Amino acid sequence: MVELFTPATVVLDGTYNSDPCAGAHPAASSQACARTGVTAAEYGTIPVNPAGQYNGLISGSTTLKPETGLTTSFGIGWTPSFIPGFRAQFDYYNINIEGVIQGLGGGNILNQCLTNDVLCGNIRRDQFGSLWELSIPPSAGYIIDPKVNNGSLLERGVDVDLRYAFDIGSLGKIRTALVGTYIDRYEVEPSANTPSSAYKCVGLYGATCSSFNTAAGTPVWRWRNTLRTTWSTPWSGLDVSLAWRYFAAVKTEQLSGNPNLTAGAGTIANGGISSTDAFISSFSYFDLICGDEAR
Repeated sequence: MVELFTPATVVLDGTYNSDPCAGAHPAASSQACARTGVTAAEYGTIPVNPAGQYNGLISGSTTLKPETGLTTSFGIGWTPSFIPGFRAQFDYYNINIEGVIQGLGGGNILNQCLTNDVLCGNIRRDQFGSLWELSIPPSAGYIIDPKVNNGSLLERGVDVDLRYAFDIGSLGKIRTALVGTYIDRYEVEPSANTPSSAYKCVGLYGATCSSFNTAAGTPVWRWRNTLRTTWSTPWSGLDVSLAWRYFAAVKTEQLSGNPNLTAGAGTIANGGISSTDAFISSFSYFDLICGDEAR
């Protein structure tokens, strides 16, 4: 319902954080920027937003149709008799969704206009040539980014579930379980039948890639897992669990090399990308739980 009836509103789009036509030395040529509405007098004079925040006209659409998807999955389970209490499960999945309900993304729209001369009608610059200085219509500068049925989303990977339990005599029982997901492929094609608009997100994080996750802003980790070991003691009401949550390293989508994710981003060397934000190292959380809730 939200996707159908969201009113048109100018907000920070969140799917791009740079304008390749802004700054004293724009990343894009004057010819390319002209396609986005930049005049010859404005080229080289458009201010850069120091916060990396640009406007989008976001809205729903009552013409949206349900998404269609094809899912292929199969699993292999193993419970060897020579290891009592052990079980292993591996599940492969391949999910392909067509007609994805999504905004095309301000960054993708801008890049498609700059490089392929398409979607240029979705770009509205303000009187200063910017996409952020004025935010109140009709004088606002923004990129029109409504919800549409367009493009596809492909995710492929393997879910892992390993469990082992054994008695420790009069001291009770030990139970341990490892549950993890390996993502082999996560590819978005925002514009249907337009391979030039596609980008891959495995191992990346950022406003564009993360917006397609279930939780907005979540990186697309290639591997993540939870390992939980519980000691079921012989004493009523006392169980002890230690859980380890692990997330693999990711890097900013602006270092991906894909122009649909990197337009105008610059590099670490020239200050276009913060060295602090360029990479997120692998990290772990450890949780110690005592009591009945540890079961």
